[in-house]
Amino acid sequence: MQYLLTKKRIKNIILRVDRYGNIKISAPIWVKNDVIDRFINSKREWIESRQNAIKNNLTKYINGEKISYFENTYTLNLIYFNRNKVNIIDDVLNVYTTDLLNTKKIEKLIFGFFSKISNAYINEILYKYKNVITRDVKSIKFRNMTSRWGSCSTRAATIRLNTCLFKKPRICLEYVLLHELVHLVYANHGRDFYNLLESLMPNWRKIRDILES
Repeated sequence: MQYLLTKKRIKNIILRVDRYGNIKISAPIWVKNDVIDRFINSKREWIESRQNAIKNNLTKYINGEKISYFENTYTLNLIYFNRNKVNIIDDVLNVYTTDLLNTKKIEKLIFGFFSKISNAYINEILYKYKNVITRDVKSIKFRNMTSRWGSCSTRAATIRLNTCLFKKPRICLEYVLLHELVHLVYANHGRDFYNLLESLMPNWRKIRDILES
C-alpha cells in the first residue's frame, strides 16, 4: 500500500487516513521501513474500510449534489460562465465557472464563498468573548486541514479553521473558534486553559462530541 512517510522524534508509529483517503505515517527516526511496512499490513483491513467510507462520503461536486452549510443543505448547480462567482438562491447553490470538471476549483470557490458569508457570525463570536479574550486577533482564515479542526499561532495571534466545519452544526464553529481564542490566553492545554474554556462554554464537551460524530 502506498503511503506518505514522515520520520520524527516520537516514540510510536502513528497512522492516519486523511479526508481524501491518503495514508499518512509518522514514525520514529530509528524505525526501519520494513517494520513500517509490516505495521501497515497489519492495519490493512481498517485502512481499506476507512478508505471505502471516505470514498462513499466524498463530495463529488457535480450537478444535483447536496452541499451542507451548517444546518442548511443546498443543491449544487454548476453553470458555465466567463468568470467565477457563487451565490445562493432559495435552496440552490449556484457556482459559475469556466471549468465545470475541475472539482478542486469548484470546492475552493464554494469554501471561499462560505468563508465570506461566515464573517458576520465569526464577528459575533469575537464580540461575545471580547471581555475575556482581550488580545486582538490578527486574522481568521479557513483552510483544508486533514488532522485538526483549528489551529492558533499564539505569537502572531492568527487562527486557522478547518473548512469541514461548514458541514457541522453552527455551534461547532463557535466551539472550535473559542478553543483557539482561549489559546491566546493559555498556550497549552493545562488546567487553566480548560477552566477558562468551561467558564465560557460549560457544555463544550457535548459540542465536541457532536463535532466528532
